[in-house]
Amino acid sequence: IAFSVNRIRKEARMYFDGKNVAIYNLGELTNLNSKLPVTLANDGISKDNTASFQGAIDEFSVYNVVLSDDEIAEKYKNLVPAAKFQELSEVRVEKLNLMTWNIWHGGRRHGREIGPQQVIDFIKDTDTDIVMMQETYGSGALIADALGYYFYLASTNISVMSKYPILDTKTFYDAFRFGMTTIQLSKNQKVNLASLWIHYLPDWRNDVKKPDATPEILIMGEEETRHKEIKEIVKLINPFIVQADKTPLIIGGDFNGPSHKGWVEQTKDWHYGLTVEWPVSKVMEGAGFTDSFRAIKSDLKYESASMSAKQLTYRIDYIYLKGKKIEAIDSDMHFKYKGIWPSDHPAVTTTISLKE
Repeated sequence: IAFSVNRIRKEARMYFDGKNVAIYNLGELTNLNSKLPVTLANDGISKDNTASFQGAIDEFSVYNVVLSDDEIAEKYKNLVPAAKFQELSEVRVEKLNLMTWNIWHGGRRHGREIGPQQVIDFIKDTDTDIVMMQETYGSGALIADALGYYFYLASTNISVMSKYPILDTKTFYDAFRFGMTTIQLSKNQKVNLASLWIHYLPDWRNDVKKPDATPEILIMGEEETRHKEIKEIVKLINPFIVQADKTPLIIGGDFNGPSHKGWVEQTKDWHYGLTVEWPVSKVMEGAGFTDSFRAIKSDLKYESASMSAKQLTYRIDYIYLKGKKIEAIDSDMHFKYKGIWPSDHPAVTTTISLKE
């Protein structure tokens, strides 16, 4: 087991059997000084002396430099000469199953243990390769570990779980709202992928019901929160956008607002007679992103196995794609699972093909 803190990158990396399995963003960490006792195999802040680890430790070392992934792997190999590391495949990955899911307060809707287990089971049953998660709130490490996935925690809210190694991470704007990763799919194949959550206000679901609601008023209401935030995020990630034909870019998350593609003349009877050019989805479209769900489910009257056509036009969770090497080949929304759903948000799944 190894653990590193990189003050320049403001991140911690966790290693198990020589492999980097998790990366945590440390935000504004200043120093590690405190008046707490230095303890080994015990909880330093516990009021009793109950051991948190029962066992023997062969060796313990502290370094005054950040060891690289390769250096830690080499140290493990020296300790365990018979260890075999799974090498990155030379064979290209041709298909990825993606999911974005706000699991709602750590997925603990039905209990501290059963709720996250329901999340784990659903991700397994959908054979998801990469999850862009929101409202992770303390459940992320448990879920990623149960899946055997690599884990990135940008903040208490934002995380990414991946079957493939997470090579690099970056924080833009505000880590509570946005976290970017670079994921290594095969030896010569990468994707940039981000998990996103933007502001839950204004409360458009109630605003559209008001007698004086107009498209202009609703759009104006978005300006100081969601619209402002997405414009800033798109501006900050522009270097990734312009390189998306070389390295595909995927953004999945809880955008907390509907799409202009759903609030059209054909569906206005579902929306109090309103057609609205919702600005957040317009910004994403203007930046060249494809709404993967609507790319597949272009029929606005389509009903999924778990949601009606009207519900689908109220969706606020999206997987957006950018780049000529990726294309959506399937997409759906899920709000049912074995009779119990652990969140107040549907999960959105998209399968993409990866081209040469």
